[in-house]
This record gives sequence, C-alpha cells and structure tokens, in this order.
Amino acid sequence: MSDPHPNHPPKPGSGQRHTRFDRRHLVLLLAALACIGGLVLFVAEMDLDLDSGLTPQNPTPQSSSPQNTPPPAKQP
Repeated sequence: MSDPHPNHPPKPGSGQRHTRFDRRHLVLLLAALACIGGLVLFVAEMDLDLDSGLTPQNPTPQSSSPQNTPPPAKQP
C-alpha cells in the first residue's frame, strides 16, 4: 500500500528512515557554496586587476623649453 501523504514524515517505528537533510543535500550545498566562493574570488581578482590597471603612471614631463632641442644643422 502506498503512503497516502507522501510529503509527511514517517511515523516513529514505521521502519522507514527519512532525513530531511541527507548526503545528497549536503553535497549540493557544498557545491553551491564552492561556486559562490569561486565567483567572489573571481570578482575580487578582477577588481584588483582593474584597480592596478587604472592607476596613472607618472609620465616623464615633456618640457617645451629650447634648452632640450638640438642645435640646427649647418647648411653647406
């Protein structure tokens, strides 16, 4: 005979053993937590890479003073 209420837990002493949180649920929970952790690390790494790529480098100053220009070549 089938159970008339399949969503209800079994009565104590009925010989059936159902746990609401079994190994299958634990594996799925651990897999989900690993995926979330991987995404958090990926976003953090991208943020750090983006941060280091956007910091301005100190460019060498280009002065337009005539002291740095070479003397003109002599015409023969």
